[in-house]
Amino acid sequence: MKHSKSLIKFLLLVIIITGWACKVTEPPQTEENKLQITVHDIGVKEVYLNIQTEISSSNSTLALQRNGKEIVTFSPISDTLIVDTTAEQGNTYKYKLVLNKEGRQISESNEIELTTLNPTSNDYNWQIIEFEGYDPACFQDVAIVNENDIWAVGEVDQYNPDGTYDWQPYGAAHYDGNSWKLVKVPYRVETHPEWPGLINAAFSANGYLFFSTLGSLLIKNGDTWKELGYFVSGTVFTGQVAAIWSPDAENIYCVGGSGSIYYCTVYGWMKLNSGTSSNITDIYGFKDPATGKYTAYMAVLPPSYAGDGQILRITEKTKVDTVSWEPRHYIYSLWTKKGFPMYAGGVGLYANSGGKWKEFPEFHNEIINKIRGTGLNDIYAVGSKISHYNGIEWKTFDQLSLPYGVYNSVAVTENKIVAVGWSGNKAIIIVGSRY
Repeated sequence: MKHSKSLIKFLLLVIIITGWACKVTEPPQTEENKLQITVHDIGVKEVYLNIQTEISSSNSTLALQRNGKEIVTFSPISDTLIVDTTAEQGNTYKYKLVLNKEGRQISESNEIELTTLNPTSNDYNWQIIEFEGYDPACFQDVAIVNENDIWAVGEVDQYNPDGTYDWQPYGAAHYDGNSWKLVKVPYRVETHPEWPGLINAAFSANGYLFFSTLGSLLIKNGDTWKELGYFVSGTVFTGQVAAIWSPDAENIYCVGGSGSIYYCTVYGWMKLNSGTSSNITDIYGFKDPATGKYTAYMAVLPPSYAGDGQILRITEKTKVDTVSWEPRHYIYSLWTKKGFPMYAGGVGLYANSGGKWKEFPEFHNEIINKIRGTGLNDIYAVGSKISHYNGIEWKTFDQLSLPYGVYNSVAVTENKIVAVGWSGNKAIIIVGSRY
């Protein structure tokens, strides 16, 4: 059997993927045991398994057993991801690898036990919050520090009590566990050292809250804001920040216009070479708890808004390369829990859960501005609508559709979703609490 860096299907039972982005690091193995199987991720009807082998014999085969029964055989491949697509929801399974040579078993791997997920609920209590100003108002992003500390960011211009214009806009709205209140966030700009203005992106990691203006990164420090990076340089600045991601609140990434990637720490910041001049519109990643290493993925918007989109990847803190995005369509957002499977959208919504990108037909030509999730059975996509994937199917909440507006972003926890955007001339926040 010939193997290459491609997708191989066995009777529609198991998908074997080689050469994918994720790779598990394990301790060195002994000569007696050169087989290792670990859990990569678990869905409702899919199980993702990492397989590592150090088998050199050309006459040997590997068999994957589930609950003691063989479900697939294949030639040994090192660092392989196998997807069992025949699992059923809420069931417990035991998996093991067996090495056979010339018709007899010569070795076996460790055995792992796991339980597949159940679908998450689509039952929510919904709350709608709106803010109106003398100019059209809009929220661009949202971050959940905890369920009693939520921040929507954008720009809302309001009147003073005497009816005159307040020229210092509100850049955020804050929920303190009781109510939402508009907040001004002052920051440095060239002509005004401390001037409240637009906040373009937000992210929370390990209890810390980060905001970005179009040209700087701020961290909340008590009731004040501290600047971690000021990115504006030259008379013409095209590197405006569009999104933030951080694995641990110590390493922070801002991405944006003209292929800009800013890597920030408490000690300073540096600009990474993205290899593109197109706008980077989203960033999201994951941290391996076993190794402490993290990987981030970025959506690159094509200049034509029609084709040649890209997905970039950051590894080793500052190394940037690309990963497969065969549709090459307009891409605006992406989400992954552990690097694979991955979801991406812009015009239409796609998933790579079996080695190739496939479009969800119900989202064909739908605008997708942001994708976020808590697990493979709890994923949200927002644009003109709010939709939820429970691990089996997508549900769109039609009552929340915006005929004269759009949702720009979404943040989620296990039992809460907060989507933000604009509707008409109002900035809008939708809060869904699962019951």
